[in-house]
Amino acid sequence: ARGGHKLVACGNRACCPNGLKDMIEDPRQHAAFQSFARINEIASVPDLNRVPHFLKGRLAEADRSARQIKDLKFSLEEAKERKIDASKLSKRLEDHSRKLAKMLGSFEDLHESRLDAAPRARPIAARGKSELLQRQEKK
Repeated sequence: ARGGHKLVACGNRACCPNGLKDMIEDPRQHAAFQSFARINEIASVPDLNRVPHFLKGRLAEADRSARQIKDLKFSLEEAKERKIDASKLSKRLEDHSRKLAKMLGSFEDLHESRLDAAPRARPIAARGKSELLQRQEKK
């Protein structure tokens, strides 16, 4: 579909120098690179700011992209040539967009209803081995 390439192709030249072609040829490399990038991104955000950062950043971006992809108009003739069931594809894109919108709404509601003073698990890095050793020594 017109405009679809820029919505789905990887624009990171370090990850996929040839864009969509590299994503298709080596999806594991793309997935691994993107996963590490996301982990580094969230690790750079202070713990108390991670939830709003995720909601307003990654999740909102995914929701926007899903809505834009769902609204793409593709050629029925070209879909038929590529042996793609256009109605099934449209339904899958619509369902995916709807699920992401619901997920975003649910997480935003949960975040807004959660009190700032609610108990939180400490980050894994703050737990350290010493805490594990102390628990074992008590036993």
